[in-house]
Amino acid sequence: MNSEEIKKAYMTNDELGEAECNRINSLVSEFKRYLEVMVMIPGAEKAEKDNPEAFREKYRLSRDYREDGKMFLDPRLSSQFKSMSEEEYLSAVTETAFRYSQFLNNKFFYRDLFREKLCVPDNEVIKKWRERQIHRCLGLAGSASLGNIHVPLAIELSDGCSVGCKFCGIGAGKLKSVFRYTDENAKLFNDVLETMHDIIGDAAGSAMLYYCGEPLDNPDYKKFMSDFYKKSGLCPQITTAVALRDVMRTHDLLADLSQKPVTIYRFSVLSVDQAEKILDEFTPEELLRVELLPQYPEAKTFSGFVDAGKARDAKYHVDSGVYQSICCLSGFVINMSNMTVRMITSVPASDEYPTGEKIYEKKEFKSAEDLKTIVESMIDRYMVNELPKSRKLKFYDYVKVKDDSGDDCMLIAPGYHLKIKDIPGGAGKPAAEMLAKGDYTAKEIVSEITDSEKIDPVEVYRTLYYYWMEGVIDEFH
Repeated sequence: MNSEEIKKAYMTNDELGEAECNRINSLVSEFKRYLEVMVMIPGAEKAEKDNPEAFREKYRLSRDYREDGKMFLDPRLSSQFKSMSEEEYLSAVTETAFRYSQFLNNKFFYRDLFREKLCVPDNEVIKKWRERQIHRCLGLAGSASLGNIHVPLAIELSDGCSVGCKFCGIGAGKLKSVFRYTDENAKLFNDVLETMHDIIGDAAGSAMLYYCGEPLDNPDYKKFMSDFYKKSGLCPQITTAVALRDVMRTHDLLADLSQKPVTIYRFSVLSVDQAEKILDEFTPEELLRVELLPQYPEAKTFSGFVDAGKARDAKYHVDSGVYQSICCLSGFVINMSNMTVRMITSVPASDEYPTGEKIYEKKEFKSAEDLKTIVESMIDRYMVNELPKSRKLKFYDYVKVKDDSGDDCMLIAPGYHLKIKDIPGGAGKPAAEMLAKGDYTAKEIVSEITDSEKIDPVEVYRTLYYYWMEGVIDEFH
């Protein structure tokens, strides 16, 4: 960048002014479109090389972005930029690439803001239980789990799904019914929002208005979204596979969403043909805040389907052995169409949990008051933050004790490394060794360590509770 562009790199939006911010948004939206074409459309590089003007006209690009794109499309250059100092980076990068990097960083910032603040329940019981689920997922998958923000609530506005995507990680069935926006249903919906806010707190405003299904199957989605926004001040995140089913409706929805506070919108793109139609139908500016997710093998960024739900039988599923689940919830899913509520959390897909969800319980409700009673009962029964008293405690199978020497005894997992000596009280190592065996209750562990190591039983309990809240003790067996 030149000196003037570098100077602006340190300025806030207020300092830049509305006109400059609008220019940057247009720049970023076009460049985002360019990168999407490069990774989603087979033969895009050749088409651009053979006839640059026709290429730009087709995809609504005002200029050549090849030089700007190298930083993102060439892995070698990308590595070089990452190793630079801030001063070197700002001098070497183009303004377009810099502004797009800012855009990406802001997306990650808001994702982390949701996980670490906006999704955090006020209810202390739910809050501690959710923290433990986050730690458990981090231990198993490390940074790969950071995209899971552990939303405490989702509200479904239909039962089933009309699309039937072969990669559906939740395994949605066929569309059975839709919860329409009648006077009676609108009142119930708003009563449910109020009830869940009373139970969860402001984090109920981080909810989605879909989960196991297609949000736009409901013709009244926007009306429910409007009520939700009035209650929470936030617009629910949306992922749709039917952006082209009613394009005027999608245009209208995007126009409305663009006026709301920042959140995430996604289009699942099912084929090259659909990708071309989306890029033709919607302007770069309309899709600035929309993630296009190519779900077909011709796309360069396609890495296969998560091995969960229907995708377990799909041709292109991934079997990485790390963490196969698309479940992004640790909390409650309320279906307004069939009047049910279920408590779930994310787990790796398996024969026991084929959809990558641990479903604690599912129950029908008749009213918002009935829902309140049921949800509070689930919290009491399943969101247990105390150490289990009667059953034997053990680490998850992926958690290991590595004891190369007494001073450097480590508790390790794919995404978890802990120096046991850093746990105060002295009970860290003997407790870990007994938990690794999985043959003892909490009481037996405390008794054994108290007798053999002469450690205060309070310290032993504190150590066990520490392991419990770190999410390394198996709570599902």
